Amino acid sequence: MVWHLFKKDVRLLWPFALIVVAGQAVNGALHFVRDHFVTSLPFGYVTILYPMVVLMGMASLAVTLVHQDPLPGTAHDWLVRPVPRRDLLLAKLLFVILLIHLPMLLLDFSEATFIGTPAREALFAASTRSVFLFCAITAPALMLGAVTASLAEAILVGAVVALGLAAVILLLSASPPYSSPRSPMGLGWVPTAVTHAGLLLVSAAIVVFQYFRRRTRTARTVAAIALLALVPLSYLPFAPSFAVQQWLSPTATEQVRIDVGLAQETRTRTPATGADAAGPGDRLSSPLQRSAIQLQLPVRIGQMPRDSILFVDRINVRLIGPGDRLRYQGVGNCIRNLYSTGTACFPSEYASVATGTYAIPVQTLILPKQVYTELKFEPLRVEVDYFLTLFTGRPQVSLGTSERLRPVAGMGLCRTGIDEDGDAVNLNCVSARTPPACMTIVLEDPRTHVHNPPLHQCGFDYSPVIRGPFEDPLVRFRITLPFSDLSHLIRFPIDAPQIQDARLLLKTYAPAAHLRRQLIFPAARLSDWEAPWAKAKEATAGSPYRLAN
Repeated sequence: MVWHLFKKDVRLLWPFALIVVAGQAVNGALHFVRDHFVTSLPFGYVTILYPMVVLMGMASLAVTLVHQDPLPGTAHDWLVRPVPRRDLLLAKLLFVILLIHLPMLLLDFSEATFIGTPAREALFAASTRSVFLFCAITAPALMLGAVTASLAEAILVGAVVALGLAAVILLLSASPPYSSPRSPMGLGWVPTAVTHAGLLLVSAAIVVFQYFRRRTRTARTVAAIALLALVPLSYLPFAPSFAVQQWLSPTATEQVRIDVGLAQETRTRTPATGADAAGPGDRLSSPLQRSAIQLQLPVRIGQMPRDSILFVDRINVRLIGPGDRLRYQGVGNCIRNLYSTGTACFPSEYASVATGTYAIPVQTLILPKQVYTELKFEPLRVEVDYFLTLFTGRPQVSLGTSERLRPVAGMGLCRTGIDEDGDAVNLNCVSARTPPACMTIVLEDPRTHVHNPPLHQCGFDYSPVIRGPFEDPLVRFRITLPFSDLSHLIRFPIDAPQIQDARLLLKTYAPAAHLRRQLIFPAARLSDWEAPWAKAKEATAGSPYRLAN
């Protein structure tokens, strides 16, 4: 019976399914053109918006498939025959797998292999996208079709649910910084994965319940409550998210011997070199500067592995007064904007052997201004918990300034070229995996070893798979390395005359371990650690003045 029901749906819906598959094929062709040819800005917008049309077609096809044998109501042919409900459900799932997801998986695999991605990586990217879209698009569409009788009704119910979810998300968007790991974004993939797994379970439960019980009102009520309950999962607490990331780390935490301790000279003001070594600094906007104060903690870092970077994902701070009284507890690298909604976080590079950071960097700690004003002269016990990520370097790769698409370790497939203005080298890459979290790139003359200032940057994504592959199974990114200033105000060692013979020296870093270290200051005064720039701004902000007579 399953096969007969499946063939009946195929005879009725094959034109719709063919349009969806053709739309996915066009989507792959658009991305292929973008990868191999110079395209305009409007074309880039098309490659972003067009996949949304394909996904809407997928969802509409899944809803229409269920509506071929509607579940709400009693005057339907499949109830009179009667058709076994288990067979009807299995026939719908078979259609979804064979006519929606299998063609999409094959097209994604073909697109990735056609541009040169190894077959194993291409299959991984295509499979993860297919699973993601089933959880995020197809399964919810089947649920929506199961609780509605027509496409118009499905659109109306879907719109109402979407508005309700949007309202709940807006209410939670102003949550304190300690409630969600989405800031920093490195761990944001964990609550995203949990949310999609929950969405799949809810969809499966409602579909099975409706097919075997056909209680539409109950199914709609339970579905609405369950979907609203899924929203807080995207604000999963930091601790379980970090624990999941530690469990997935390639290096066990116990094998890493990094020592984070208190510097001997606690009044040291020597800044560290390297990217973001001293903390957010002037990155705080004016409203945040009125909401927060920045402190500088002298910290000693020992036993750093060679060719490694230590990154601060999160800082938890506790201020304990006399009698073990807890005076304050919060996140030391996030601050809530008191003059607006939302929270700003500043994950930063803590220590780097690659960039030459000193062994005693000055770590910036952010506290609410009201808390600092109240406690700055009191003797306190300061407990700081660091949640850290250790990056280890891959072997260096050398690229020319004008190369075609070729495999690059840790980056995927990359090509280089001079931009249209003739003042920078563009490195364009396409990858089946998450882009490297940290990298260092430098332009160098291989004959004289003269080089331009290196570009060193770190991102905040530790996901083992590409997050949110709605558009395409592959991820694309670009890095621009300037070598000339058209205004002639800056002179680079490697400029236009030498650029054809120059090489791009590329070094990437991969997350190796996720660590937790605690630092305790047994007796401290916050006023001793106030950052010099914060003092200067505080002294000049709001100074009274009067007109001379």
